[in-house]
Amino acid sequence: MASAIRIAFPDLTPHQQKLKQRQVHRWRHASAAIEKAGADGKGRRMKIRAHGVGTVLPREAEEQIAMWIADLRREGVPVSLMMLTFKAQEMAIASGIEAEEFSASSSWKKRFLATFRLSLGRKTRIGQIAPSDAEKVCRDFRLKVLATIEHHKIVQIFNADQTAMNNEFLPSTTINETGSKTVWVRNSGAEKKRLTVMLLADSRGHKLTPFVILKQAPSKVPKTQAFNQQQQNGFGRGVWREVAPLIEKYGFRIYGNTKAWWNSGLSLEFLKFHFGSRDNVGESVLLIWDDFSAHWTAEVLAYAASINVVLIKVPPGYTSSCQPPDVA
Repeated sequence: MASAIRIAFPDLTPHQQKLKQRQVHRWRHASAAIEKAGADGKGRRMKIRAHGVGTVLPREAEEQIAMWIADLRREGVPVSLMMLTFKAQEMAIASGIEAEEFSASSSWKKRFLATFRLSLGRKTRIGQIAPSDAEKVCRDFRLKVLATIEHHKIVQIFNADQTAMNNEFLPSTTINETGSKTVWVRNSGAEKKRLTVMLLADSRGHKLTPFVILKQAPSKVPKTQAFNQQQQNGFGRGVWREVAPLIEKYGFRIYGNTKAWWNSGLSLEFLKFHFGSRDNVGESVLLIWDDFSAHWTAEVLAYAASINVVLIKVPPGYTSSCQPPDVA
């Protein structure tokens, strides 16, 4: 059993593998009941509990939640499903219901919204629509990746993607009165102020250190600006005193430039930090990222080749279909 668990779940720690082994033993002891439940439900049932049986909140508690939502919406505060879940769990404990007996499941939230004539509202925006030939492009891109893996004897695959994050995060949806034509959300006026984050993960599901780029005006003294760039990640002396402890505490790489956006210099720093001193630098690894120009300068390509990092470009215009983070 232990060897089978190690093969089936290689990423688990020894302690987690022991827990998984105990879970499988419980399944074996209950195999008759599990098989009967599967046969009765024709494979559609996820729980043995009878249909219609479940723990719900008292009507008074649900009414209080509905009033809480109404108060927040009158002030323009967005209410997400996650907020509803936490509030419902809080009310359950206040009503004397054990935490493990009530999880505010999706079926409960669906019934609650319908009961109080609430629904999710979303502000109108332009979405990213996949081109008509996206399926063919994705298929060709997949074959290209497989051919590259075989040709370069790739030992590990990485995917990087930069994204803008607003200083003020507002959820894209909010619970609102059903039928409302206007969904009002209050903000602090910082909705358009942003920073950039470059994320990196590998094919085993491991998330690596992110790069964060903040907006920072350059020094007017060339010598000082050169020092800031080389020694303080682009920040002035005062800001660096605040940024350096954050890097030390959280492990993020934090940089500053005039537009809070990615550039070729950061691409080089990114490659050096994540791949330049890896243990298997003699073996080839694959990095998939988009066609942003700062990823494909001659200097970036030369350095990537020198440390055996093979770069592949996500097909331009098809990131919504071919870029793993966008697809996910």
